This record gives sequence, structure tokens and C-alpha cells, in this order.
Amino acid sequence: MSPQLFAVLIERIIIPEIAGVIRAFHAGSGGKLPTDAEVIAALQLDARRYVAIGEAWLAAHPEEP
Repeated sequence: MSPQLFAVLIERIIIPEIAGVIRAFHAGSGGKLPTDAEVIAALQLDARRYVAIGEAWLAAHPEEP
């Protein structure tokens, strides 16, 4: 993977995802910050959800021969 692509992925996908998890936890916990384990668990849940969405889309749009 090129360094430029890697930098874009971090800047535009990874950092916003982590920030979103922290903001949501902070808002739902009355101002408490999440632990590392809580952030990782939330990201894993999000990843499973995104994979399921992608798999459903692929199943609904089979590749044409």
C-alpha cells in the first residue's frame, strides 16, 4: 500500500471513526471518556455492521457473467 493512500485512510476514515466512537460514548455516559477496550469493542461492532451491509449489497447485486 502506498504511503499516500495509507495517510488518506488514516486521515479520512480511521480518525473520524475513532472520534465518533469517543463522542458517542462521551455523550451517552454523562461526560465520561471511554477506555481503550471500550473504543476497540465499539469499532469491532461497527466493522461487523459495515461488513454485513456490504455482504447484503453484494448478495442483492450479483456479478453479471
